[in-house]
Amino acid sequence: MSQAYRAKQFLLWIFVLLVISVISYGAYYNSLVPKDMYIGSNYKNFLLNNTDSPRLIIEGGSNGQHEVNSTMMEKELGITTINLGDNVMIPLRHKLLRLEKHVKLGDIILLPLGWAHYSICPLSPKYAHRIFKEHHMYYEYLTFVDKVKLMGSTSFLSLYFSSLEDHNYISQRKHELSQFKKYDSRFLAGDRGDFKIQPNITNTSKHLTCDEYTFSFQLRYGFEISEIFKENMDIVKSLQKKGIKFLFTWQAVAGDECYLSKYNRDAHIFYNKIQKYMKENEIPLIGNPFKNKFSSEYIYDTYSHIRPKGRKIHTKNLINTIKKSNYYSWFSPESISSDKLNTDYESIKYIVARTLEPLEEKSIIYFSKDKFKDSQVLLLEGWCQLEPWGVWSEGEMSKLIVKLSDTLTNKTIKMTLLSKIFFTKDKTEIFINGKLLGNFLLDGLTEITIPKSFISIKKDILEIEFENINIKSPIEAMGPKANDSRKIKLGIESLSFQALE
Repeated sequence: MSQAYRAKQFLLWIFVLLVISVISYGAYYNSLVPKDMYIGSNYKNFLLNNTDSPRLIIEGGSNGQHEVNSTMMEKELGITTINLGDNVMIPLRHKLLRLEKHVKLGDIILLPLGWAHYSICPLSPKYAHRIFKEHHMYYEYLTFVDKVKLMGSTSFLSLYFSSLEDHNYISQRKHELSQFKKYDSRFLAGDRGDFKIQPNITNTSKHLTCDEYTFSFQLRYGFEISEIFKENMDIVKSLQKKGIKFLFTWQAVAGDECYLSKYNRDAHIFYNKIQKYMKENEIPLIGNPFKNKFSSEYIYDTYSHIRPKGRKIHTKNLINTIKKSNYYSWFSPESISSDKLNTDYESIKYIVARTLEPLEEKSIIYFSKDKFKDSQVLLLEGWCQLEPWGVWSEGEMSKLIVKLSDTLTNKTIKMTLLSKIFFTKDKTEIFINGKLLGNFLLDGLTEITIPKSFISIKKDILEIEFENINIKSPIEAMGPKANDSRKIKLGIESLSFQALE
């Protein structure tokens, strides 16, 4: 056997081993990525999978979940609205590939893209690392080539730490099923995927100017439309041919100096290039980015994340822009009315309420983060996140539902509420099953009698609505040091019921 022949055999074996290694690595990588088996372990993915068309689907970077109020959009445009906006590090291509599998005729995709999406935006190692965790839902929609690219961007350290976690199918299945009731309750409570404000947040991007932060990718790669973006638009055009409607708009920014730097001229030229490209490719683009600017007081944690008061203003402006555009007819307000949405909401709400555990006499519902049981009470709209002591109401109206046991049904009952009031001591209007019960000062331990006639309206289901006045945020009441812009009033710690007859 010649030396040349042995060398060829050696190289052949090396090649075979290399191929086996690559295939084994790919198979192992694939096994570590969690799979959404039924419901989806991510709330936004749940919304995409479990809401019916027609829908207004907001997609794009994290700016979308900070600057768009989905509830306002839903009420004004008369169409179910869900907000899928997530981190800009997630490639737009991956988001579009996921949409491709779930959108249906009647859906409208609204994309308030950041400037970064139009330029070169390299695959982020952070995203590659998180594909084993909170971003795993994108993986199953990727093409073979996309998966190979993602694997190439994943560090061995990420792979190692993922291998240490639980990837048992049964335990994942149990987790997913346990999420259904929570997700369903969140949707019924009005959660459409918008970002929930957190107190005591500071601007993490202040080491840069607004324009340095906003145009960070352009400053690295130039103020040019990338081939990556054009490839992404090929997916959009493909879906347009299938009848799916797309509406692009611009991100909002907050900062006194935004769009005032030496990059302003480049930004306007880039804006005109984008406008021209979108028009030539018949992809709808509305609005003007330079009019979507807020002062520094609206900064949340970055220049591209605005606070809720700015979100409300921006959403109102966006709705007006849509109504003045040629695309308002897409929303067909005559055929998709708010009345229909409200009817669906009401029927689904009570279906879910039937799954609650019947509340026994004198049993106590705690609203603190560690004691709260979502099997006892359904929190609808108007509540902040649970805290160690209890929960604050948010806005003028807050609702909750409990299911009464036989010992409390069709009887006059006493409701005992342990609560507090923020700032001015105003009375709260209480409605029981849609009927006004009265005005009460809910500061401390309060006992309220609910007549039998109020209880019998909906049999064993008790819907309690709190209407508050003179609502203020801690910032408005105590000054900037409070660093909390939530509009709060009634703080509930516990609730219990007792039969009086």
